[in-house]
Amino acid sequence: MGISVQAPYHLCFETLANDLRMQILESVKEKPESVQEIARKLNTERSRISHSLQMLILCNILGMRKEGKNNIYYIKDKNVLNTQENIFKALDKHLEAFCGSCKKTEVSNG
Repeated sequence: MGISVQAPYHLCFETLANDLRMQILESVKEKPESVQEIARKLNTERSRISHSLQMLILCNILGMRKEGKNNIYYIKDKNVLNTQENIFKALDKHLEAFCGSCKKTEVSNG
């Protein structure tokens, strides 16, 4: 079974290629949290957290439920976490093997 070039992989990578969204996923990985809890934990404005949460919900990575007046966010698709770890392991191997001499990493680090 090959990889379909018609699948919208780029949309998934766009959603996950954001440091704040990755931090949010880490934050709610262990237990569901409200916007206030996430914002406090990540020391980030609630409006930025809310925007990032909406992107993750739009892609069905996170879910949201009401608890009283609060919206509680949780990992909706646990497969994303497993896939994320596997992708990072593969990228770590790539970084180690090839990115020491990569011109793109020189630009982003410089």
